[in-house]
Amino acid sequence: MIRRYFYVIFVTAMLFTYIWAFPTFADDESYYEDKQEASVVYIPWGFSAYTEPSFYSELITAFAPQEVIFTKVSDGGWHLINTSYGHLWVNSELNNRYIGQRMAIFDNKTDTNPIAHMPPQVVSIIEEDDAWLLIDTWLGQKWVNLDFSPPTTILDNLLRPHGNNIAVLYKNLDTGFIYTYNPNRIFFGASLNKLNHALYVYTLAERSMINLQHIHTYTAADWRDGTGHIQNMAFGTHFTTQELLRRSIIHSDNVAQHMLIRHTRTQTFTYADFAAEIGANPTFIGNIGSQNTNVSDKLIWTYAVHNYISSDGQFAHLLRADLLAAPGFIIASHPTAQKYGWANASFHDAAIIYAPSPYILIILTNMEDGAGGLFATISRQFANFNTQWFE
Repeated sequence: MIRRYFYVIFVTAMLFTYIWAFPTFADDESYYEDKQEASVVYIPWGFSAYTEPSFYSELITAFAPQEVIFTKVSDGGWHLINTSYGHLWVNSELNNRYIGQRMAIFDNKTDTNPIAHMPPQVVSIIEEDDAWLLIDTWLGQKWVNLDFSPPTTILDNLLRPHGNNIAVLYKNLDTGFIYTYNPNRIFFGASLNKLNHALYVYTLAERSMINLQHIHTYTAADWRDGTGHIQNMAFGTHFTTQELLRRSIIHSDNVAQHMLIRHTRTQTFTYADFAAEIGANPTFIGNIGSQNTNVSDKLIWTYAVHNYISSDGQFAHLLRADLLAAPGFIIASHPTAQKYGWANASFHDAAIIYAPSPYILIILTNMEDGAGGLFATISRQFANFNTQWFE
């Protein structure tokens, strides 16, 4: 379910630091060297300590209300104190906090539906009640819940009739909220694996371990049936690595993938090494063309793809463009970067939907007949869910 992010960090840190990490007082004389004298200020709320005099800087720990000793000040109520974590900045004038995720806004703590959403920002706290914060907003004083989790009954009811024949994972990229159905159900990965291997090849290119303009020659040993167009071309046809990657993603070309696998087989940094680097499930790493998967593992790969195509990598725009142009079973009214898989009644799709609040949607099935309509139904329901709760 939703990851508790700041609230868990803040409360846990407050309890810990209240007992073990009090701000140190005047016995640390070396810190006061060349200072005239130390001063005391009382902070009447639970407060956080930062590396710099800014709510946007790194938050290190939190304290319960108490007096602190400081010997340096900065504009805006910032005081430098000495703690068991080192010298940190605290603010005695503003009960502010940086919330680093998109948040739903409520009129009342008892409400179930938000009235609006706000982007990550520093907020001014008026009142605090466990995970609920009363803050100043452009709509007036409103509540946010750091531990908010939207109801998912409508999603459960949609998927439950399909039993073990389907697995679904949704992740909102603004908040980190995750919904899963059958997260550990294993499926044959089919052509979803082509995106995994393509990401590996692009990583090799980014690290100057291969050249995307390298020329490959199509031979009889490369021939594979199934999807793609290269199988119908003449032996001796030439392709660059970049062209093979494009065909592997957009056309799901089996020959293109085989040629890429052959090209990277001698790399010292192997596909298995890359999978381990991003934290993918090692039990699924074997024959790339017949690799199994589940939605939990596929999220690791898809999130790694999202991070790469959103980066300033030298070749990231190429993979992004190919994924945006690729066909798929998941439908959306926003730009969608996706890769489908289809083999022997295995219908799958993994998509990054660039909605106002972007999200990942992964659907794995062991169905074939009627799967297209099912993907459309699921796509629309999760799009509505994302709009209602996160946009």
